Amino acid sequence: VAEMSDSGSYAENDIVINKAIGYYQPEGSKRWKSNVMGATLRGSSAGGTFSTIADLKKFGIAIQQNKLMSAKTKAIFHSPQQPVAPGKFYAYGFEVQPATGAFAHNGGTQGAGAWFEMGNDYSLILLMNQESKERQIFDMYFLLLDEINKV
Repeated sequence: VAEMSDSGSYAENDIVINKAIGYYQPEGSKRWKSNVMGATLRGSSAGGTFSTIADLKKFGIAIQQNKLMSAKTKAIFHSPQQPVAPGKFYAYGFEVQPATGAFAHNGGTQGAGAWFEMGNDYSLILLMNQESKERQIFDMYFLLLDEINKV
């Protein structure tokens, strides 16, 4: 339905073409380590799912166009449940901004992180494979998003 051809939940010994390797620095260390041996496995609480920016955009568009769920179900999933920040709320599986119609989801594991946000006229998708830089990248992203929302 969403036509996502470069996403999946692969077994740890599957060969995944173009899969990025995540890197992290153990606490107190200046050396980088690969997350290959500790990468999230399929079916874990962190998901163990892999995707691309292009596929995540297709996912967001499919949600917007009610291809993955009915408009009624989407309204339930996007209904504000708990305030996060002014104008932003946790919903069921998403962070939502009712005033703008934007929805977002994020997550990560050792050496990897992701932020996905779709609005009516924009999409912002970040995929990172360097844990120590995640916070800096997210901070820049939120500054950019604040500027977008001012327009």
